[in-house]
Amino acid sequence: MKIKPLFYAVSAFLVLNWFCMLTIKAQNRCMENQIFTEKTCKGDDGSNEEKQLLRLVNEYRSQIGLPPVPWSDALSKVANRHLMDLQNNVKGISRSWSNCPYEIKDRTILNCGITSPQRLSSYTGRGYDNVYRSINKKATPILALNAWKTNPKQNALIINTTFFKSDVFDACGIAIDGEYAVLWFGTHTGMHKNAASTVASKTNDKNPRLGLNLENAIANLHKIVVLPKIPSPFVNKKWTASSLNKSIMLEIHGSEANISEATIKIHTPLKKNRISLETQNVISIFLNNLIPNWKQRNRWSEDSLQNLLKNPKTKQRFTVDNKLIEMSSPKINFVSLTVKPYKRLLRF
Repeated sequence: MKIKPLFYAVSAFLVLNWFCMLTIKAQNRCMENQIFTEKTCKGDDGSNEEKQLLRLVNEYRSQIGLPPVPWSDALSKVANRHLMDLQNNVKGISRSWSNCPYEIKDRTILNCGITSPQRLSSYTGRGYDNVYRSINKKATPILALNAWKTNPKQNALIINTTFFKSDVFDACGIAIDGEYAVLWFGTHTGMHKNAASTVASKTNDKNPRLGLNLENAIANLHKIVVLPKIPSPFVNKKWTASSLNKSIMLEIHGSEANISEATIKIHTPLKKNRISLETQNVISIFLNNLIPNWKQRNRWSEDSLQNLLKNPKTKQRFTVDNKLIEMSSPKINFVSLTVKPYKRLLRF
């Protein structure tokens, strides 16, 4: 007699579990505006097929001496949301989003598409996309790449020519589903030369400066790094200092009253394939001193450090407030960060 209650309880549990799984699955199938608002949607994670396309893209780049572009989960999400938007809202092949039109001749709206990664993911740089649609057949990595290679503008993105010649791509995300394949490249470097105009320096100074003095540039670093109590003087317009254990080195150009360039080099052994917390704090203080109004500096530095761990030969760059920030790994277990003036190019 006790078997029936147990049977009913188990049955109810199985039905409830099945219903919950259907609900979760339905939630992941984002539709219409959910594409822009949901934290996770079906297809956000990269598939083997999508990563195969990136391998083909990097093999193609390597044939002309270009470095590989690393996979990015953040841009994979952007590519997937773009693909779903084309399928469900735009209902066709386009570089536009349903809430973000694309028109190359209208510079007032171009920035909307370029900053899509910042709106939809944790990626802090700008993004550029290639879209492919196969008529009456499923999109595949080979079909997509072959189509992009034969299209001059789409090929230019993949091999860094014309508009993209000055960009260093540090991340890639891809989505493939049904007839569509979408690729997004990400960069933190300067704007396109052919689609921008240079903003003249306010002072027209042949030797532009950062607009702050030495004291402000190295403020608060002593909380983490033991620097010499008496700083050395500028010699040939260059000031240098290092921590007592030589793990951190500073090199600043210009004058004590107005510096023109600042570099910090950090010896940072990897710990479980991660950068030490001390290194992250030093970089955070350094960037805060030089660019205090840059709210995304910590997220950019974290992303850049992770990119360097994956591919030490790349350089991570970003421009903000007429300053160029460049992070690199000149040798094993070393990180170099430089901030210098930059004649900004207008976004196109």
